[in-house]
Amino acid sequence: MESKKNVYHAKCPKNGQRFLIETETENGMESVTNFVDITDAQAEKIGGGRAWPVLYTSPNLRRCRWCGTREINSCSCQQKQGCPPYGSYRYQCLFCKELVPELGKPGDVHQLRLSVTTPRFDDIGPLLTNMGFQVASFASTSFDCDVLFINCGTPDNIDAAQLRDFIRNGGCAYVSDWAVRRLEEAFPDSIGTLTEGKAGAYPATIIDPELNSIVGGTVDVHYDLPRWAVIRWHKGDCLIRGAGNPDVPMMVTFTEGQGRVFYTSFHNHAQASEKEHALLKLMLLRQISSVCNQTIEEIGGELGLNIADLGSLSRR
Repeated sequence: MESKKNVYHAKCPKNGQRFLIETETENGMESVTNFVDITDAQAEKIGGGRAWPVLYTSPNLRRCRWCGTREINSCSCQQKQGCPPYGSYRYQCLFCKELVPELGKPGDVHQLRLSVTTPRFDDIGPLLTNMGFQVASFASTSFDCDVLFINCGTPDNIDAAQLRDFIRNGGCAYVSDWAVRRLEEAFPDSIGTLTEGKAGAYPATIIDPELNSIVGGTVDVHYDLPRWAVIRWHKGDCLIRGAGNPDVPMMVTFTEGQGRVFYTSFHNHAQASEKEHALLKLMLLRQISSVCNQTIEEIGGELGLNIADLGSLSRR
């Protein structure tokens, strides 16, 4: 399997020094290969806006002479001495509990690696392509991606343990309707549903502040098929909720470890109207914005999408 390199940002709270942590992923394990100090100006310019995963140290890193356990790459003060129990903070201690992760420069939306499962009852892939994203199939990438889209009823084998590790290590997943079964297997304490929803169009309230500012307070959500998964309970935040009957969450998001999950109980179906497509695009941008550490407006601008027009189309 081809190795993959990533860059993460960190800052020392003791002296304000900023660092880049370079990693390489091979055979599913992400290991630290380098740890270098950078200036504030460099930190603002260098990309790498991803959350920290679970990191393992590469054999090329030495142990700190003072604590004997923290992995280091070099001595910042260049005095080649062991860390004293008190006084100046000299070594770049990789796993110092006080080292603060930073998002760094917002991530480039065009560099995101998106993977989509085989469609069945819905198909989010064409909508992503229409928005200007490059999309790969889950069959070819597996979990080697930044954002994974799991279509309702997909026949792809989504291993619960691998999905759990993917998200906890910094990945983001967008899950639709019946694919919630994969989430319930991976995170049984995070969400619970019953497949008892009835087909039809329902008024819904936009709770998420950013989506609300673009779309307004209320939209119509169309369920094209019966027995959709009704969310009974969930952790995290509700972004869209049924306004009346049914008064249930329709789109939620929650974090697991370093990653995030977005779940919608409705589809991107073949007969979706222009209004429904506009709402789905905004929901997808809401997810991508959380990954890239940018606003929906900023992501839309990079993709050449008119957010105001999408908001107008989405309203009731």
